[in-house]
Amino acid sequence: MDRNQSCRVSSLNNYRTDPLRPWYDKVRTRHSTKMLELLLPYLPSRGRVLEVGPGHGHFARAALEAGLDYDAIEPSDLFRESLVKEGFLVSNAVVPPIPHEDGIYDLVHASMLIENLPTSHEAAEFAWESARVLRQGGILSLIFPNYLTWGDFFFDEHYMHSFETTPRRVSHLLTRQGFNVVRTEHTLGWFWVKSSLTKNIIRHAANCMMWPLHTAAARWTFEYAGLGELHWKVRKTFFEAVVIIARKV
Repeated sequence: MDRNQSCRVSSLNNYRTDPLRPWYDKVRTRHSTKMLELLLPYLPSRGRVLEVGPGHGHFARAALEAGLDYDAIEPSDLFRESLVKEGFLVSNAVVPPIPHEDGIYDLVHASMLIENLPTSHEAAEFAWESARVLRQGGILSLIFPNYLTWGDFFFDEHYMHSFETTPRRVSHLLTRQGFNVVRTEHTLGWFWVKSSLTKNIIRHAANCMMWPLHTAAARWTFEYAGLGELHWKVRKTFFEAVVIIARKV
């Protein structure tokens, strides 16, 4: 393992696996269930799924309940060991590359991962590797923050955020690596997956509310009032994310 991979593994092992707050755990569980419901029409029955970066395992449990054949890759020792104790098959690796054979999966799923890859080169390699391990017509699903609405908070929210993710940028990357984007959804945090007119109105209203909170004046005001952590948590909660579903051509 080279120095860059070692640093990335060390960083990932800094994630904490403390139990999530009950309300947040329920939100993430519901979001994963809805995400899988969105993906199932694109998959064969009992399809084979690879999740890269399962974290606390919300999507893993939803896939298991849906009867899918589930594998995962997780470089964080704490997350991986926790999921293995639950009976999941989880490999220890840093991607890219993906340490699996060609053409064996129907779905590769990665939530809040691609923005953590160091550069566009690693992001493109991850997309290419995903296409390699997918069967013809297989699906890649990605969830990532929208840099266009996050602005500088994209980098302040987490020190590992490196590759700026926007809907157009990620779509362009995927098409160059052998995918056809079949669906794009804009979400507000972890509150929903599938958009609607009402939800889009709420999302735009939240973005309008968040815009002044992202300014330096707002940050200074909250910090001077001793509410810097509250300011960060509000921005972290009401963020815009993007869901892209792409099919291997």
